[in-house]
Amino acid sequence: MPPVLAVLALSIAATGAGATGLYLTKSLTLRLPPWQTVGPLFLLNGLWAAVLIPFGPTWLTFTPGVLLLHAASAVVLCGTTACVFALVVRGRPSGAAVGQALSPAGALLAAPILLGVTVSPLELLGAGVLMAGALIPLRRSFDLGSTAAIGLLAGLGLGTGGLTVLSAMLFERGAGIAEIYIVRVAVAAVVYLILFWPRDLSRRDLPFLATRSFFITASFLLTIAAVGLGSVILIQSVLATLPLVVLIVEWLRQGSRPQPAVLVGSLIATGGLILLLRAL
Repeated sequence: MPPVLAVLALSIAATGAGATGLYLTKSLTLRLPPWQTVGPLFLLNGLWAAVLIPFGPTWLTFTPGVLLLHAASAVVLCGTTACVFALVVRGRPSGAAVGQALSPAGALLAAPILLGVTVSPLELLGAGVLMAGALIPLRRSFDLGSTAAIGLLAGLGLGTGGLTVLSAMLFERGAGIAEIYIVRVAVAAVVYLILFWPRDLSRRDLPFLATRSFFITASFLLTIAAVGLGSVILIQSVLATLPLVVLIVEWLRQGSRPQPAVLVGSLIATGGLILLLRAL
């Protein structure tokens, strides 16, 4: 399979898994104390990814340059996770997904600086349209206030794109898929367990947590695998279609129409995505 097709296939699969995981996140926040689930979820993510350890290269975790990138990745992951849960708790999963649609903009900002990638004017235009589509219609769709909503959506999008760029940098330094993912989720698990100890969770909650964890882990691992093969901007552009996938999941599962502002934001963001794809 040509590399571009492989990247597209992996990115599409990652989008489907991520949309399913995001939808389950909303169910999780309704059934369980949301912030107390984050630490255990990260631990489960690491366990799912551990099956890849025997198939990867030797770990380079404590190599100075690699260690710094791992630390940066963990910080960004903790931040984007906080944005996702804050948005999903107060809104609907399609709304948080529109925030994820900002990720190409994050990649466009970070890739030229960190990877030396050249960005065309059309790519910048596409990112601008995508950001407008995500932020303007949705700024009042959450019980947060306009400034907080915009900040969370922007932080989620820019952080997600930046995390993909950091993964590409780790690949360049010889780190494997398992190491890239497991190190960052292990650090994030420790941070969230310290902040929100799961005192109100029980063993009966484990199957549901493991199911959600499986889809989120699959999405991240597929994304990291795609990063090892192709353009981070192309990958994030495909992942930016996640809002529409979540909308479809909502329609199928709930039999109800999503909030109009979320639908409008998704459609405008898709227009930005089309511009980005034309530029690649």
